[in-house]
Amino acid sequence: MDNMGKAAGGGSPTAIIDTVAVKTDLLSSGGAMKQQFALEGKYISLEELRARGVPIPTRRGAFEFTADVTEQTFLINATYVAPDGTNPQPPLTIGPDMLVK
Repeated sequence: MDNMGKAAGGGSPTAIIDTVAVKTDLLSSGGAMKQQFALEGKYISLEELRARGVPIPTRRGAFEFTADVTEQTFLINATYVAPDGTNPQPPLTIGPDMLVK
């Protein structure tokens, strides 16, 4: 069991499912970024991908998705925001190496 699942709800089944779904979203979003780069030779923002019809979420449960993007690299972040507004752990991330960290 990873620490993010525990932080996101004490290791409850719902928190574990949310964490797995967020990791899947990150992999899908990273894949969409890589496809974009293959098509045009540059990365674009999540908003631009969404505008082109790519289903990239802005949030899943208590996780919010953001990205730092340049034409040559990207880092997509899934940040857990607790109901009290705190961020108990670093975000889950994915970049061009396609590893969720």
